[in-house]
Amino acid sequence: MKENPLTVAEVTSMTMSLAVGLPDTGAKKTGALLLIAGRLRDQLEEGIMAKAEQQENMEAESRRKAN
Repeated sequence: MKENPLTVAEVTSMTMSLAVGLPDTGAKKTGALLLIAGRLRDQLEEGIMAKAEQQENMEAESRRKAN
């Protein structure tokens, strides 16, 4: 997973697929799906934060070069 991280779009798509199927599952499956959805949410957050950090680093580098 760390070698080929999923894109934000891929994680979002998987999360949406889980959300669509959630109402039709039993109690045990609902618990499992919620655990998976939580992990996907964590992956999504990591991806978004990494992209934001990358953007901040690029902007800081541009400011350094401009000065």
